[in-house]
Amino acid sequence: EEAGRSGTFINFDMEQFEYKDLTLDLFMRCCDEIDFPAGLAMQSYLRSGDEDAKRIIEWSKRTNRCVTVRLVKGAYWDYEPIHAEEMGWPVPVWSRKVDTDACFERMVALLIDSTPIQEGQGGVKLALGSHNIRSIATAIALLEIRGLPIAAIEIQMLRGMADELKSAVLAQGLRLREYVPVGE
Repeated sequence: EEAGRSGTFINFDMEQFEYKDLTLDLFMRCCDEIDFPAGLAMQSYLRSGDEDAKRIIEWSKRTNRCVTVRLVKGAYWDYEPIHAEEMGWPVPVWSRKVDTDACFERMVALLIDSTPIQEGQGGVKLALGSHNIRSIATAIALLEIRGLPIAAIEIQMLRGMADELKSAVLAQGLRLREYVPVGE
């Protein structure tokens, strides 16, 4: 409620597959109950990535809620197969990087297709968390194909990585946010 009053953006991060559905449900329930600037991190290394994106898109349009999705490839690939094996679960992540990259591009297309084009319209604003030039170029090409302005997305990169790519992103007129992760 305070975030809504002060205009403070709250981003729900998704760390482990085990909590993915809980995180998605909690995000949607909080947004359904309270009006505040909200975002959600989603991971394309999960085999469920396409369906997770469709779920958030459908919800955002149905509720007429505009939310930000920070799309990343995923940082816990080593952990997920080991944990799934320990628990006797199917492995939830793609086993090859090329499959993660393909899922990322499919999710980018889905999310850009759901970008609101009018004020007050539900949908998703894409925050592209990537240091991969092909992934960024794909997003830019999809914006152009759909006739959306370059300002429709934000590129997000980690501090201390890909500084030359950051310069190129800024030279193209894209918005760039640098992340500084802290903690374990």
